[in-house]
Amino acid sequence: MDTFLAGELNGTECQVYFFKGWTTYSHPVKPVEPISFSEALQRGSYFQARMCGSDDKQIFTMFEGVELPDVVPDTISKGASLFFYQAKSASDGSYEVGSQITANETLDVAGYYLGVGQGAKQLIILVRPKINLRYQYFYTDSGALQKVVIRNKLGKESVLNY
Repeated sequence: MDTFLAGELNGTECQVYFFKGWTTYSHPVKPVEPISFSEALQRGSYFQARMCGSDDKQIFTMFEGVELPDVVPDTISKGASLFFYQAKSASDGSYEVGSQITANETLDVAGYYLGVGQGAKQLIILVRPKINLRYQYFYTDSGALQKVVIRNKLGKESVLNY
């Protein structure tokens, strides 16, 4: 897996990049230490940034802190084969492994199954990403930052207007 996945935000195509951290307390934040999606999964927590718009005019529209409470860090070895499957809700509230999906399709779902192939060993993990932090950026037509919608891990939102 490479350094970004294709995603979308409000119907606009985006590239989603993954990072170990971020710096500055001004907006937009500055993501640091880029990693691949597979490295992000190996860590169990990571940050993702969405760059949306056409190739010649992409803008930084969202930054999220993601925790994977179902994934124990370092249980996925480097070089492991990764596969993704739908997590289908069963009538009793549990989940069942559904059809195979792409890594891109995992970006905006509440849960999915991660299949890990490590040599002769196969592992299936139910992954339910938890967003602990979200900064969504809105810009004027001229490209100046207009406002930031901040959502904390409890889901409470606040707005900074510029």
